[in-house]
Amino acid sequence: MGDLLSAETQANIIVNRSPNLNSLTLQALVEEAQGKPSSVETFRLAIQTEEVGEVGPSALVRVMLGRHFYNQGKLDQAESLYQEALRILPRYPLALINLASVQTRRGQYAGADRTYDQIIAYSQQSTNTYDHTIFRGKARLKQLQNQPYNDLLQKAETLLRQDTNAGHANGAFGHRRELAQLLLDRRQNNDSAEALALMQEEIKVRHDSQTYAVLARAFVANDRISEAREAIQIALNSGIKSAGIFKQASDIEQRLGNIEQSKIYSTNSQNIDPDFEKSLQALQINF
Repeated sequence: MGDLLSAETQANIIVNRSPNLNSLTLQALVEEAQGKPSSVETFRLAIQTEEVGEVGPSALVRVMLGRHFYNQGKLDQAESLYQEALRILPRYPLALINLASVQTRRGQYAGADRTYDQIIAYSQQSTNTYDHTIFRGKARLKQLQNQPYNDLLQKAETLLRQDTNAGHANGAFGHRRELAQLLLDRRQNNDSAEALALMQEEIKVRHDSQTYAVLARAFVANDRISEAREAIQIALNSGIKSAGIFKQASDIEQRLGNIEQSKIYSTNSQNIDPDFEKSLQALQINF
């Protein structure tokens, strides 16, 4: 929800009562969202406190720590943690999805496609929570190889629209954001206008940094640059250390003619992940 102060208070309470794997993982996630360097140590402390039988939480904390390293461009460390999670919990979809992201960024497209296929094979008997993410990932692989990808993207869109219109509380919390991201990636016909409308609804119930970052993308896509700047500033004010959000801020300032501030944000992005802009170009992603 983006209420980091309340999250911090609650996390500290439960850690003080019982410093175990689950509570420390929550505390680490809060610290990460606040941009605190201590989050890595808290993740590691959570791993040290795990007990026999905590299979799911043990796999999850490794994926979360791996994702932290991935976002810093430390792909070897990220992959090692994802593989460790899979040894603990074979076929774990969240670990496989994040592993596919590493493989995609490295240009290992065939390997990433096989990783996505593993999740599909394991969940043939039921709908997988991550199906739309898998289809989007496979579509990106096709796009990167200059192959037709619209059918896969359409499958992802259909699933997201079903979830968004299913009458869930708060209007399918979270799914609007994912649908907006898909539309912003595709940018056809009225996609940009619809993405902005979706995010203007989502921001009413969700105020975290990623939601504001996607809202900023939607404003930029609709040439509302000043409003994009306001949104990305709110994301930055959370304290999050994200190469992607700093890159967005840099691009927005450049669009507004604020070259020096744009350079500052670009430097911040590179300090977090030195290869981030290069990876964006390789993956054909635009903010």
